[in-house]
Amino acid sequence: MENEKVADVPYIVHEAEMARMERVNTRLFWAWVVTLILLVGCVAGFIWYEAQYIDEVTETIETSAEGGGNAYGTIISGDGSEVNYGANKSDANKNPNP
Repeated sequence: MENEKVADVPYIVHEAEMARMERVNTRLFWAWVVTLILLVGCVAGFIWYEAQYIDEVTETIETSAEGGGNAYGTIISGDGSEVNYGANKSDANKNPNP
């Protein structure tokens, strides 16, 4: 063990390595900041994209009509509540050639 010598590192080499590590740490910090900003931007963009669509619930109901036929209608609930009455099934059962 006596044959091992401790090598002296010159002060200028130590300072150069410390300056290099400071530059590396600065670059890593700014890369982290840019990554964080991009992540927040992606989430905000996704929320904005999903907010462009309106969730609508479509429901078809069957009711009775005068004359014993069935009346069909579609109710769309959303911003512009709309009711669309479809064709009556009793019309489809009629004979076109009497």
